[in-house]
Order: sequence, then C-alpha cells, then structure tokens
Amino acid sequence: MAIEQVMLGARGELLRYAQSLTKSRETAEDLVQTAYVKALEHIDVLQERNEDACRAYLFTIVRNTYIDQLRRNHPQPIAELPYHEGQWDDLSGADVEDILASLPNNIREVVHLKGVEGKNSTEIGDILGIPAATVRTRLRAAKLYLQKRRENE
Repeated sequence: MAIEQVMLGARGELLRYAQSLTKSRETAEDLVQTAYVKALEHIDVLQERNEDACRAYLFTIVRNTYIDQLRRNHPQPIAELPYHEGQWDDLSGADVEDILASLPNNIREVVHLKGVEGKNSTEIGDILGIPAATVRTRLRAAKLYLQKRRENE
C-alpha cells in the first residue's frame, strides 16, 4: 500500500490522537500536517514498509513533534546545581571556560549549542548529525558531571 493511501486513511485517527495531546483542534491539525511533511521527506524509505509500520511512523512523528514543541516552550535548565549565597559570585568567564573545557568534547559541543546558542535538542541533533534523544542524554551527562564536580570541590 502506498504511503499516500495510509496518510489519507489514518488522518482521522491522527487528528484525534493529536487533539488528545494538545486539546486544540488547530494545533492538532498543525501536528498532523507536520507528520505528513516529514513522511513525504522520507517517502523512499516508507514505500518499502508495510501499512502498519507507516501508520506507526506517522503517530510517532505526531508525538515527537508535540514533545519538541513542549520542550521549546518550556526549556529545562542544563544543570540545577545546589546554590549557596555567593558561591558563584567569583566566577569569571575564564572559570566558566575552564569548567566547560573539562567536559568531554562530545558533551561540550552539546552544552555550548544548548546554553550559548539556545538551540533545542532537535536542532542540535541536526547540526551534529545525531538523534535528539542522544542530545538529551549528553545534556543529562553534563548535568551529572557538573553536579559531581561541584560536590567534590
């Protein structure tokens, strides 16, 4: 079955699913439209898959796009380190650079793109050629590394 037929057949279900996530018909339609655009960008791969795999792909895109929108609208801090009055007052730019330089290269790149350039995990993944989930894993690793470093000081 062609992906185009799957897209038409699943439209109602996709809209209901997206609306259950967003509680907004308009936003749900945007999510479904985004799913269709992404599916068409990968049509060569999807043509080789069966109908169930194509439907699952569309639902996954809707869910992931919704999650990305939530993250973009409610960014999480990279590291929530314990704060004591005045403990960071003496940090200069050089100190911050030293701390960041102590991070492994692959983690440092992600922290820079997130913290300095304000990119989201999808954008960072596109820049580095890695999945957005890997970006989030590296950000968590940076947070844990910085927390452990602070505890050892």
